[in-house]
Amino acid sequence: MLKTIGAVVAGLIAGALVNMGISEGMTYFYPSEIELRESADYIAYVASLPNIAFLFPYFAHQLDALVAAVVITFLLKKDGLIPSLIAGAVVMISGIINLLLVEHPIWFAVVGLISYIPFAWTGHMIVVSLQKK
Repeated sequence: MLKTIGAVVAGLIAGALVNMGISEGMTYFYPSEIELRESADYIAYVASLPNIAFLFPYFAHQLDALVAAVVITFLLKKDGLIPSLIAGAVVMISGIINLLLVEHPIWFAVVGLISYIPFAWTGHMIVVSLQKK
């Protein structure tokens, strides 16, 4: 049980690091007059973005779930499916919180919310298929 909890925590940390790395890389494209520490400025800026600009955050969030599942399954071997899906659900909850705090296009919300669990499952299956070889 402790091994499973440790694997889930490690996976969530690894996934969050990937998400933060991609998100931090996106800040280089923000206009210099946007103060990212001021949430009102940031929210107004995000609301003005074209739909295509939301692809990077979409993939950052989904890769968060995928990497978490890869790490969990690597650490737990074949017993990692349920913990991987739990990690996907935790990442999905963080995505829901993000959707509530910052305005997003409808497609981003819908596609994002239905993608977390499949990406976590895919991460699990990648490791399982590599372990069979």
